[in-house]
Amino acid sequence: MPKKILVAVADPDSLPRPEGFFGREEFVLLHARDASDALRLMEQEEPALALVGLDLPPTDGAAFCRR
Repeated sequence: MPKKILVAVADPDSLPRPEGFFGREEFVLLHARDASDALRLMEQEEPALALVGLDLPPTDGAAFCRR
């Protein structure tokens, strides 16, 4: 079963494409542009890893991680 990875950033164009490394069969990438989407995906999909941007709206990525 592939591992799920959540990529939660406000502006996905500001990052190098994670599909290059994580785009292989053993990974499924989940994308979120704000904290509410990221939290929903965390609860529904239970990813093994979350990459969270520090500028994640509406507050910031650190506040999201504390939650």
